Amino acid sequence: MTSRTQIKSRRKGLLLALALSLGLLAPLAGPATAAPTPVDITVTADAVGENGQITTGSEFLYDSAKGNTAQDAYQIAYRGNLDMSNVWSRYRTAKSLWSLGSGNTPERWKQKTFTGNWTISFTVDPNYVSVNQGFVTCDALQPQFVEQNSETKFPSFMRCTDVSFDGATGMYSANFNLINEDGSKVKAPQLDANQPNKLQLLTPNQALYVQQQKFVAGDAFTMTEPRVVGQLAMDAFYIGMPITFDDTGNDVTLSMTQTHDAIHTFASGTPGRELPAEVMGLLPGNQTMLRDGAEVVATELDQTTVAHDQAVWTFVGWEPTTAVMAGENITFVGTWKFEVNPDATFEAGYSFASKADGLDLPDSVNVLLPEPHSVTQGETITPQAPAQTEVKTDAGTWTFDAWNPTSVVVDGNDIVFVGTWNFAKEQPTDPTDPTDPTDPTDPTDPTDPTDPTDPTDPATPDEELPETGAQWQVPATLAGLLLVVGAGLFIARRVRA
Repeated sequence: MTSRTQIKSRRKGLLLALALSLGLLAPLAGPATAAPTPVDITVTADAVGENGQITTGSEFLYDSAKGNTAQDAYQIAYRGNLDMSNVWSRYRTAKSLWSLGSGNTPERWKQKTFTGNWTISFTVDPNYVSVNQGFVTCDALQPQFVEQNSETKFPSFMRCTDVSFDGATGMYSANFNLINEDGSKVKAPQLDANQPNKLQLLTPNQALYVQQQKFVAGDAFTMTEPRVVGQLAMDAFYIGMPITFDDTGNDVTLSMTQTHDAIHTFASGTPGRELPAEVMGLLPGNQTMLRDGAEVVATELDQTTVAHDQAVWTFVGWEPTTAVMAGENITFVGTWKFEVNPDATFEAGYSFASKADGLDLPDSVNVLLPEPHSVTQGETITPQAPAQTEVKTDAGTWTFDAWNPTSVVVDGNDIVFVGTWNFAKEQPTDPTDPTDPTDPTDPTDPTDPTDPTDPTDPATPDEELPETGAQWQVPATLAGLLLVVGAGLFIARRVRA
């Protein structure tokens, strides 16, 4: 019967023969070099933070909400999926062969340390893709790498040492080393417990972006030659180490595709009523990146009633409720109706205003302002007349003009009637000039009654009058002269008196 020792010896012999046939054993005097272990990788592209902006069909969809700054442009990240299954298969084989060595116990294996490195690189078109260098750092990349591969602890000791992006050539490169966060070397038990078949390697968020001004429908840009180069090695020489890998994935081309928007707006369904801010704050954002043929449904509101004072705004609905995209934007109009509590009460208030430029109303006018009073929804209100419509002041007279409005129906709001006053300045009266009295006759210069006209000295006529035979003419003339002289004396005496 074959002893257990013999069986064990035969197994070791078979494993050694297998190792020799695989070229895993080499002269002990020199290090072993294994053929590179093939590592298959595939690369996909995603737009960070924009679900669906880059489609599974490699379409780069237009988004009207994007801009040209690093903050509001299209955020784009490239993600490489690294297949590590062949690496770990080769690692396990090497471990098994090591265990066949004399004195190679599990305790000794636990003390073995390893090194490794990975370099990930690719190139994008700098005519389309821009860089925000502030995010091209290991501080940004490492936490993201850990998060993307949270099912394993391997990223905690596959650590970023350097990352860069050349804006002129579009070349991106990131280097990782196998080392613990505290700088100590990675030991075999860490690798035994953490052997992820796939690793996701994502460019840092917000590092790469495409400006809106560079979006041209129909254009395309390509990420080329995504490559991973590296190795995994035991620090002490052993067969099968180092494990090396070098592979290039597929290019990724993104085609810029035109889309349109579904726009939402609100409108008041109650004439004369504007929608308040509380309602407008419920307006949904636009639906963007909609391709032709897509059926779109208006966004459902989380809140359909809004209390406003003693009334309620109620959402009636969207028009239309659905639409099909056809080469242009569409608009959904949401209508709101205003309804006031029929028992609601409000206040009718009053104010005065001056219609005279630069003149304020005096206190004697303002005291005439009617007191505010309560009114009821639906009631027709006529303003109260002021107790006095004319007020005199030293400067002039204030006269009440009118109320505005002259009447109003209470409809969900307080009312204010504005009464205007006109002003007429007081004009001073000029005194009338008195009539000049007639100059009296100078009493010191009376007519001299003793100097009558000489009746005997008439003008000599050119011709001698013929004698008529009438002898009474001379006495009559004398009588007239005497009458005149007598009147003059009478007047002179009256003046002296």
